[in-house]
Amino acid sequence: MARTLSTDLLNRVNSDQTTIVFLVDITVDGTTYHFTNHGQDLVSNGTTYTAFPLQIDPISSDKTGIISEINLTLSNLTEQGTTWFNSTEIRGSEVYIYIIDLSLPDEQILIFSGMVDRVGLSRDTFVATVREYNDYIGEQLPRRTHSRRCMWVFKGAECQYAGTDTTCGKTWEDCVAKNNTENFGGFPQWR
Repeated sequence: MARTLSTDLLNRVNSDQTTIVFLVDITVDGTTYHFTNHGQDLVSNGTTYTAFPLQIDPISSDKTGIISEINLTLSNLTEQGTTWFNSTEIRGSEVYIYIIDLSLPDEQILIFSGMVDRVGLSRDTFVATVREYNDYIGEQLPRRTHSRRCMWVFKGAECQYAGTDTTCGKTWEDCVAKNNTENFGGFPQWR
């Protein structure tokens, strides 16, 4: 759900001098991770938010005042992004973004909720483009992303791998080694 924010609040959120911090909830494979861009862990409404290098692109709204897409950049120095990218299908994961004033940590303002639509991964960063739920109305689902990498959850319903391996490289070569090419969720012609 997008939220209409006043110009004053948008300017305050995007300024360098503020006591406003972001709280981010990301649910991946049934586990919810709680992060904050504050310099130290903090508790809000009984939930501990872990201090984590993250950045939310400057928030803007369209001419109707609605925010429909946000880029969320997380540091990948701990390789959390790599873990998510390689072990799960993060696209479709729920994301809730709140702001709080540090002087009132239990007064969360939900500024955005949506699902991860696109992801990008580098050695240093993991970028998730999060779209508002309403942006999917009228789109034909399920959608496929054309990629060399397999998009299925390892050992999930689409993957159907039932062997003894515990990890998957999500590559065509890995599927060949596992004798599971019939269920490969990528596009091997792009190798």
